[in-house]
Amino acid sequence: MNTLVSTDRELRILKIQYEGEIFPHEVAAFRGAVAAKIGTDGILFHHHQGDKLRYSYPLIQYKRIGKNPAMICIGAGVDDVHKFFSQPDWSIQISGRTLDMKIKHLELIPEVLSMSPVPLSYRLFHWAPLSQKSYPEFKSLSGEEARKSFLERKLTGNILSFAKGVGWYVPEKIALRITKLSERKPIPIKGIPMTNFHMDFTCNVQLPEHIGLGRKVSVGMGVVDHMKGSNGQAATDS
Repeated sequence: MNTLVSTDRELRILKIQYEGEIFPHEVAAFRGAVAAKIGTDGILFHHHQGDKLRYSYPLIQYKRIGKNPAMICIGAGVDDVHKFFSQPDWSIQISGRTLDMKIKHLELIPEVLSMSPVPLSYRLFHWAPLSQKSYPEFKSLSGEEARKSFLERKLTGNILSFAKGVGWYVPEKIALRITKLSERKPIPIKGIPMTNFHMDFTCNVQLPEHIGLGRKVSVGMGVVDHMKGSNGQAATDS
């Protein structure tokens, strides 16, 4: 008798949304202020261990949901976030003002990563797929379809990197299509302008809401939202 082996991956995700407002370019400062409270013990908060960097997929990500600062903790990041909550004072300083970091919404979400038999629709905010090397290559492509195909390959790679980072083997070929694309005004990350896109896409992978895809996901780039009508939720950021 054959035993079926599940290829799904169960994953814990903790969404913490705080009161107060920040601007998109302040997410990096938000991350830095939180990491400073934790110190060298919190590698998942800042991805530094001494002089070395942790290059794997970020398990604690800093976001702007609506206009509020937020943290998305994934897997081991759910366990590590207590290092912030155990601090006697949660308040942080950003751009000369104090954020008290009172919790507006907290939700622990049990997710199952799996393939879908039908395409699922997503919206992706401030997606940064291009490096200094790949940006000229992208700009040199003529025609919208050629550029979409180029970016579809980048996004497929981003999904595979996410899957690897959380310990999930993707059992089938990813079928992905960009349905709407707009290049946005660059966002300065640590003083460096970051080319980014808003986009709608479909794919056959069940992706958790608010995870990051692409470059600089630890500081709010590439935020995934479920589009209303397919995954049952509406996009929340702009």
